[in-house]
Amino acid sequence: MHAALASPGSIFRQSLLTLRDSARRVRSVLRESRRHELTVVHRELLPLGPPILEGALVRAGCPLVYDFDDAIYIPDTFRSQSWIKPFKCAWKVATIARWSRRVIVGNRHLQKFAESKGAVTRLIPTTIDLHTYQLPPERAFSEKPVIGWSGSWSTQRHLETVLPVLRELARTQTFKLLVIGARELDLSGIDAEIRPWSAAREVQDLSEIDIGIMPLPDDPWAKGKCGLKLLQYMAMGIPSVASPVGVNSEILTHGTNGFLAANPEEWLSCLRQMLVSRELRKKFRCEGRQTVERFFSAETGAQKFDEVLEEAVLESTQKN
Repeated sequence: MHAALASPGSIFRQSLLTLRDSARRVRSVLRESRRHELTVVHRELLPLGPPILEGALVRAGCPLVYDFDDAIYIPDTFRSQSWIKPFKCAWKVATIARWSRRVIVGNRHLQKFAESKGAVTRLIPTTIDLHTYQLPPERAFSEKPVIGWSGSWSTQRHLETVLPVLRELARTQTFKLLVIGARELDLSGIDAEIRPWSAAREVQDLSEIDIGIMPLPDDPWAKGKCGLKLLQYMAMGIPSVASPVGVNSEILTHGTNGFLAANPEEWLSCLRQMLVSRELRKKFRCEGRQTVERFFSAETGAQKFDEVLEEAVLESTQKN
């Protein structure tokens, strides 16, 4: 359903796709919920409208575990599709959180919001499947290293904030910029390539990057981000520079497993250091991978998730 809303095309086409997918979701939820002791809701059961399905499950005596990893309680999340805004009902996040036996969040910023609504929370950071995002063979130190950014058309505005820095950097340093997942961008003054994001090619595309970047604005929406792209870079041994916003400052320790850059001058300095120093990139490659292995592996996250489900089922059994 979210894919239908984000798909290109007319409002009429998007509306038809959303209605079709919503009907499928309603049938699936009503059918499957009768077979299980617990329902896990990720973000929302329907992307538009009030929490009708969630409410129906609660009234039917089916306990909920609610999971969200973005600040979806902020109303203006579909910024390029204004027709959607009146139907998002961002207030429902707080309502579903109150209804749920447990609320799983991806960072402390989201946890603070959920707890302010009376929810019982569990913090489980975003995790990475280390079997999929493996450490590739170390790349040769190229005379033309690749700086890479991976995201989507809805987040490419974050990349745009550092394009002036990259233009300035290109005046004195040789590099290529690989942009994955964006659409039209003004990349004048930069040797750059834009590729569409593809699940089938994601790992291969990331493996071509020598330095990963994750710029973020310091705003409430960005503070709710859980660092997935940064963790993907680090899992694959890509030394990274990120804005010190939200969870990024918890994932990266400046100068140890990557760089944090808060302003254009810091971005320029950090990127220049990485471009010229093979030893620095090698250090961040090893330390970044070890950080993900220790704290952000899928195995660790799965164990914590199981514990939350067991708590919710046990509590439901005791109350009944």
